[in-house]
Amino acid sequence: MAELFGLSYSPWTEKARWALEHHRASYRYVEHVPMLGEPYLRWKAQKLTGRVTVPLFVDGGEPIMDSLAIAAHAERGGQGSPLFPAAKQAEIEAWNARSERALAAARGLVVARTAASRLAKQEALPPLVPESLRPALTSVATMGVAFFRLKYGLDAAGEGERRDVIAGELRGLRDALGGRPYLFEGFTYADIAMAVVLQAVQPVDGAFVPLRPGTRDAWADPVLAGPFQDLCEWRDRLYAKHRA
Repeated sequence: MAELFGLSYSPWTEKARWALEHHRASYRYVEHVPMLGEPYLRWKAQKLTGRVTVPLFVDGGEPIMDSLAIAAHAERGGQGSPLFPAAKQAEIEAWNARSERALAAARGLVVARTAASRLAKQEALPPLVPESLRPALTSVATMGVAFFRLKYGLDAAGEGERRDVIAGELRGLRDALGGRPYLFEGFTYADIAMAVVLQAVQPVDGAFVPLRPGTRDAWADPVLAGPFQDLCEWRDRLYAKHRA
């Protein structure tokens, strides 16, 4: 069976999962453990050097290590309405690029808030770690945060600069929607790509993306949530209608 390796809280993983499940793809989900799981992920990705990331989709052929590519793969062999209408392909890819810019900025903010939260760091420890041992192992989670910072080069920009990037892309989304339910005539991958950006503003209901309290606080950004509450509500309607 096909396998999807990911992080359950990650918007990149959510983009891939949403597309796969929209197309009713059959696959097994595997939760990746940052730092500790890197050797196994590298083996599954068939990549001995360079950076390996999730989501990673393995389906018998060449491993796919990109949300957009995974969604396109699901489209070619799946069921359901198309997420990439041919006439809108270039525009959808442009919206995905905007999503990637916003999420790259959001990653820096989330990691910084996680680093400052003892509870969020404890929640970031592997699931098999007993609750009673988590407080004593906070230093291990601190190493994990440092690993993320090094892996993604997260010290290059400040908090205000990152927030400005996210806000700019969300203003563009608001203008393009113009009060409509979708960016185009119907639901496409462009809507998925931009909806998950709001996870770093105000996390979606836990029925869709479960987050523990400290982790939820690390993802929430009250500075952005107020000005973009209308888009959070748009995202929530999208989830209610299109995310099983």
